[in-house]
Parts: sequence; C-alpha cells; structure tokens
Amino acid sequence: AVGFIASRTAAKVGRTLRTKLFGRVVAFSENEIGRFSAASLITRGTNDIQLIQMVTVMLLRMVLYSPILAIGGIIMVTRTNAAMGWIIVVAVVIIFALIGVLMKVAMPKFKIMQKLVDKLNLVTREILTGLSVIRAFSREKHEEQRFDQASTDLMRTQLFTSRCMTFMMPAMMMIMNCVSVLIVWNGAHGADLGTMQVGDMMAFITYTMIIIMAFLMISMIAVFLPRAGVAAARIDEVLRTQPTVRDRVQTADDSRADWRGAVAFEDVSFRYPDAEADVLEHITFTAEPGKTTAIIGSTGSGKSTLINLIPRFFDVSEGRITLDGVDIRDLSQHKLRALM
Repeated sequence: AVGFIASRTAAKVGRTLRTKLFGRVVAFSENEIGRFSAASLITRGTNDIQLIQMVTVMLLRMVLYSPILAIGGIIMVTRTNAAMGWIIVVAVVIIFALIGVLMKVAMPKFKIMQKLVDKLNLVTREILTGLSVIRAFSREKHEEQRFDQASTDLMRTQLFTSRCMTFMMPAMMMIMNCVSVLIVWNGAHGADLGTMQVGDMMAFITYTMIIIMAFLMISMIAVFLPRAGVAAARIDEVLRTQPTVRDRVQTADDSRADWRGAVAFEDVSFRYPDAEADVLEHITFTAEPGKTTAIIGSTGSGKSTLINLIPRFFDVSEGRITLDGVDIRDLSQHKLRALM
C-alpha cells in the first residue's frame, strides 16, 4: 500500500511540475528562451523532474518509515538493563559526520553535472538540427569530436560522484559491524562480572541494529538528495522567471472588428538584452494593407529582428509599433497574433 501511494503521489508531483514548467516556458519571450537555452529547458522538463519524482518515492517509502524504526528501537533499548547507550550515540554521530563529508565533496559536482547534461543536450540538438549543413561542409568528424568531448566530461563527473556515493555503503556496513563488536566486547565483560545477562546483550545488539538500519535508510536517500536539490533549484529558477513580454492590465478594446492591417513603425529602436549597441535605430515606415513592403539588407542587418518585433516576440526599446493606429503593446498577445 505504501509503495502504491508513494508511486502515485510522486507521479502526480512530476505531472504538476511539468505542467507548471511547460506553461511558464510557453509564456516566455525569445529573451527568456535565449537566457536559459532550449536544451537546458528540455533537460529541466525531463531529467530534472524525473530526479525529483524518484526522490519523492524514496522519501515517502523510506524517510517516513525509518523514524518509526528508530524511535521503536530507542524505546526498546531504554528498557534493557545494558548501560551501553553511548555506543548508539557514537555510531549515529559517526554516520552523520560521514554523510556530511560526502555531501560536501559531492555537492559541487552534482551542480556541475546538471550543467553538463544541458551541454550534451545542446550539442546533440545543434548537430541534429544542422545535419544538412554539417554534411555540406564535411564537418562530421569535427562534430563527432564535439559530442565525444561533451559526453566524456559528463561521464567523468558522474564517475566521481558515483565513487563518492558508493563509498558510503561499505562505510556504513563497517560502522554497523564495529558497533556489534563493541557491544559484544563490553557485554562480555559485563557478563563475566555478573552485571549483565547474555540475553540483555543479544537484545541490545538487535535493537541497536534496528536503530542504525533506520539511520542507514536515511543515509541512502542522502545519496540522491543533493542532486535532486540542484534539480529542484533549476526548476524553481524557471518558475520564478517572469516573461519580459507581458500583457498590460487593461488592453485595448478587443471587440473592434474593422481591422485593416496597416502596420506602422514610429521611430523604433531595438537592442538585444546585454548588447552594447542597438540592432535597429530610429526606424520609421508604414506597411499599407494590400501593398508589398520589401525589407532589404545584408546578413545581420536586422531584417528578421524587425519582423519579430511585430508579433511581440521582443518588445521595442524605443518608439512604438502600431496596428491601425493602436500600439501593439495595448493589445493582448493573443489578439495581436490572431490578427497576424
């Protein structure tokens, strides 16, 4: 029942996150898409959410179960006559210290790993979309090397984090075995002196193993928590980002039916975010309905940028663009693009 409920809950968490993430990305302008990159947004919507989904299942199945074991074990230990509670305290402190050291070593690499997954997706996407150009210029070998480099970088980081995490389980087993030996050692002295019964010693070992197993289960999920934490931060970054192109609180009357389609640029200038200079400067012209308006210029002169300003893929930096005398920023994006 716990497994079923945990899986169902995690699946719903994944679905909700994907829905919210996709809804936010669809509202992004070209500015936000360029800031995150399409490859990174794909990774965040698939790989990152899958990590969170997996950790949610583990949290519900293990982390909620292990405290019950630990508390039950501690209660039973207090009922025994064995005065060896300090052994449990020492074992738990060592376990948490070990987890803390491993997390400190591995956490920076987990952050790097997600960026390397982004890079691998970016290279893959570029190669697949530009395949015809790559073949035309005989650049297959160069692109193979690029992909191999991105893949190798990711592999090395994954190997490092995996080695750190695989060290945890043998270390935990070593702690458990050392605790058992310590209990037997102290218990044997107590039994020899007549201050402890052998049965009490065996019961203490059993309860101690239950307590340590509970903390061991918590430590197992600690392997995945850092990476899931990084994934959650990356998803949260997207969800918190507000689109730069937004509808105004009050838009122009959408009930107007006599649209002619006269597009006018009035002293329009535009600069890409973080750019040092304007791409378009003081552009003024009117494209009359029923007439052809030619936009001529060399590569990189801003022809595509100019066209992208009309459906508000970007907003103008200065001036304004009007549709039949109405500033396009006064219309809702849905209405504007429906008219397009």
